[in-house]
Amino acid sequence: MTTSPEVKLFHQILFWPLRLIPPNGKTQTDFAKTLQGQLKGSSWHKHDDLYDRGTASDEITRYAEFVYFHPFIRRFLYGQVGENHDSVLQLFKREDVEQVEVALSKDKTHRFKVERLHLYAFDIRVAILVMEISSPMLLALAEVQDCLDYFRRVYPPYWAYWNDKCQPGHSPQTVTLYAKNHQLLVKGVYNESDKFLKFVKEHQESPVAEHWEYLLKPFVPYQPSQQSDKICYQQIEDERIPYMAYLAFDDPQSLTEGDMMRLAFADGAGSSSETLPYATSFFPDAKFKHEYCYDRYWETDPAYLLGKHGWMTTRYLCCGYAFTMIGKDEPYFFSDGKTGALSHFRHHYFQMGLIAHFHKAALLMLWEELAEAVANFSKKDSQSRQQFRDILEQLLHFTHRYWFTEVSNQVQAKELFYWWSKHLGTRELFDRVMKEAQDAHQYLDMEEQRSQTETTTRLTVVATVGLVFGLTLTVSTDFSMITWFALGGFAVGAKAIMWALKKEWLTGD
Repeated sequence: MTTSPEVKLFHQILFWPLRLIPPNGKTQTDFAKTLQGQLKGSSWHKHDDLYDRGTASDEITRYAEFVYFHPFIRRFLYGQVGENHDSVLQLFKREDVEQVEVALSKDKTHRFKVERLHLYAFDIRVAILVMEISSPMLLALAEVQDCLDYFRRVYPPYWAYWNDKCQPGHSPQTVTLYAKNHQLLVKGVYNESDKFLKFVKEHQESPVAEHWEYLLKPFVPYQPSQQSDKICYQQIEDERIPYMAYLAFDDPQSLTEGDMMRLAFADGAGSSSETLPYATSFFPDAKFKHEYCYDRYWETDPAYLLGKHGWMTTRYLCCGYAFTMIGKDEPYFFSDGKTGALSHFRHHYFQMGLIAHFHKAALLMLWEELAEAVANFSKKDSQSRQQFRDILEQLLHFTHRYWFTEVSNQVQAKELFYWWSKHLGTRELFDRVMKEAQDAHQYLDMEEQRSQTETTTRLTVVATVGLVFGLTLTVSTDFSMITWFALGGFAVGAKAIMWALKKEWLTGD
């Protein structure tokens, strides 16, 4: 059994997509102000300068990030000078959390530095909680693999009995957040089965570990059985928060194929780095390299590597929910935090990841809302019809303002964003949601046409009755008979019109 390689530099950025649900009585139009009002006075502070996210140490790094993207991407991410960008994207930051301690077991505890803690809130009621951590010390690769797999868990995915004790599966034991001077803020305990089981049973919603709930305050978890005067959040996906990871080694090409697969698919260390996490026939070597590895700067020929391409030791691994960069720890390219690969990871690629995960979260949310509207649709309920129209309007808004198939004119950026989006399945999801939205729109159009046809028929009947009375009046010479026929025609016509209007009002047609 070989020893696990050492990771010299380690960063992990989590993207937790959430659906924000406004308080009762609040509408979409005042959502931005409602959001700001609820966060006022909390640990979250609105950050108005979207050009300077507070993660770059100098103007050169910020400049390189900004000009990397298409102009329409810049307007989406950073806004424009003099423009109120709150209607599109709001950024909130909190700086009270400095360290996080992850206890994988009783004898395996790791403490990380919190580099950033941001909340990106989009106007279509999607938010992404971003948390970046880094390690100030060397770590064994096996420990990093376990941390990558476990730290991202919002709640235990299952429970199992080990040594006659009920233990959370694929989860840390505890996650503890610290402020300055190692001051304890909150300790999230995963081995509290009663708490998690009770929440799921009562609310039929995914639970949230205490430290994640603490970070999102003053927002509260969504509980369908209870009405809240605060903005609630609902998880869009499962307990595994998507992430980006950066790992620097002395010799990244010493990693085995099993190591590469575990990093690509966010799997734990397993029994040995010499084994694969899956059956050998499931992922042939060629298929794995072709679909999940981006090797533009990964040289495999030893003779060539020792010659002109000695710096080509950077590999990208991606399966959608995990995007990982590995490379050689040297100060001139991969470990350069200002202009090198580390800078690109924390800035350029981070923005790509933010857009990619926002796309998926927004589409999943709109898809779910569309399904709910179909399930609750009633021809006799005008509010139900309006719900359909609101969702279609949101989808149109998303399509024309937020849906991007590429983010930069740079060849590598085009390839990475396409690759990342492909593994997330956002393009297929977009096509499916659009198809279902078109079906819903066509159905509403048919209902409108049917309603108009029925109304036209009713008015035609009224006109015909009036015509009959009119003709009768023209051939009659008795004034009193004319009067009675006129009054009768007026009464019948008025009653028919009132009946038509009343039915139209009640049915919403």
